[in-house]
Amino acid sequence: YDIVSVIECEPNALPGYDAGAGTEGRQAFIDHIKAASLYDTGVEVSADDRLLMLITCRDSSTKRQVVIGKMRTEENEQDG
Repeated sequence: YDIVSVIECEPNALPGYDAGAGTEGRQAFIDHIKAASLYDTGVEVSADDRLLMLITCRDSSTKRQVVIGKMRTEENEQDG
Protein backbone atom coordinates (compact mmCIF):
# COMPACT_ATOMS: atom_id res chain seq x y z
CA TYR A 1 0.00 0.00 0.00
CA ASP A 2 1.03 3.60 -0.65
CA ILE A 3 -0.19 6.28 1.76
CA VAL A 4 -2.75 8.53 0.06
CA SER A 5 -3.90 10.65 3.00
CA VAL A 6 -3.59 11.14 6.76
CA ILE A 7 -6.55 12.80 8.43
CA GLU A 8 -7.23 13.85 12.01
CA CYS A 9 -10.90 13.97 13.04
CA GLU A 10 -13.43 13.48 15.79
CA PRO A 11 -14.74 9.91 16.22
CA ASN A 12 -18.20 10.95 15.03
CA ALA A 13 -16.75 12.56 11.88
CA LEU A 14 -14.80 9.64 10.44
CA PRO A 15 -14.64 9.70 6.64
CA GLY A 16 -16.96 7.21 5.04
CA TYR A 17 -17.80 6.00 1.61
CA ASP A 18 -21.23 4.87 0.43
CA ALA A 19 -20.66 1.89 -1.86
CA GLY A 20 -24.02 2.56 -3.51
CA ALA A 21 -23.01 6.08 -4.55
CA GLY A 22 -21.22 4.91 -7.70
CA THR A 23 -18.20 6.48 -9.33
CA GLU A 24 -19.26 10.06 -8.57
CA GLY A 25 -19.67 9.29 -4.87
CA ARG A 26 -16.32 7.51 -4.76
CA GLN A 27 -14.63 10.47 -6.45
CA ALA A 28 -16.27 12.84 -3.94
CA PHE A 29 -14.84 10.67 -1.13
CA ILE A 30 -11.36 10.80 -2.72
CA ASP A 31 -11.59 14.58 -3.15
CA HIS A 32 -12.58 14.91 0.52
CA ILE A 33 -9.73 12.78 1.90
CA LYS A 34 -7.16 14.56 -0.28
CA ALA A 35 -8.42 18.02 0.77
CA ALA A 36 -8.52 17.08 4.48
CA SER A 37 -5.10 15.41 4.48
CA LEU A 38 -2.45 16.67 6.90
CA TYR A 39 0.26 15.84 4.34
CA ASP A 40 0.64 15.99 0.58
CA THR A 41 1.85 12.46 -0.12
CA GLY A 42 2.05 12.95 -3.87
CA VAL A 43 0.19 9.66 -4.41
CA GLU A 44 -2.42 9.83 -7.16
CA VAL A 45 -5.65 7.95 -6.61
CA SER A 46 -8.64 7.27 -8.85
CA ALA A 47 -12.14 5.93 -8.33
CA ASP A 48 -10.93 2.53 -9.59
CA ASP A 49 -8.21 2.12 -6.93
CA ARG A 50 -8.66 -0.11 -3.89
CA LEU A 51 -8.26 1.78 -0.60
CA LEU A 52 -7.62 0.72 2.98
CA MET A 53 -8.38 2.89 6.05
CA LEU A 54 -6.58 2.41 9.36
CA ILE A 55 -8.08 4.30 12.30
CA THR A 56 -6.24 4.87 15.56
CA CYS A 57 -6.40 7.00 18.70
CA ARG A 58 -4.17 10.07 18.81
CA ASP A 59 -2.24 10.71 22.04
CA SER A 60 -4.57 11.29 24.98
CA SER A 61 -7.10 13.35 23.02
CA THR A 62 -10.43 12.10 21.78
CA LYS A 63 -9.43 12.67 18.16
CA ARG A 64 -8.73 9.86 15.74
CA GLN A 65 -6.02 9.64 13.13
CA VAL A 66 -7.04 7.99 9.86
CA VAL A 67 -4.38 6.69 7.49
CA ILE A 68 -5.65 5.85 4.00
CA GLY A 69 -3.59 3.71 1.68
CA LYS A 70 -3.91 2.69 -1.95
CA MET A 71 -3.30 -0.95 -2.82
CA ARG A 72 -0.33 -1.46 -5.09
CA THR A 73 -0.97 -3.33 -8.31
CA GLU A 74 1.41 -4.70 -10.91
CA GLU A 75 0.53 -1.68 -13.05
CA ASN A 76 1.37 0.98 -10.45
CA GLU A 77 4.40 -1.03 -9.16
CA GLN A 78 6.02 -0.38 -12.53
CA ASP A 79 5.27 3.35 -12.26
CA GLY A 80 7.17 3.81 -9.03
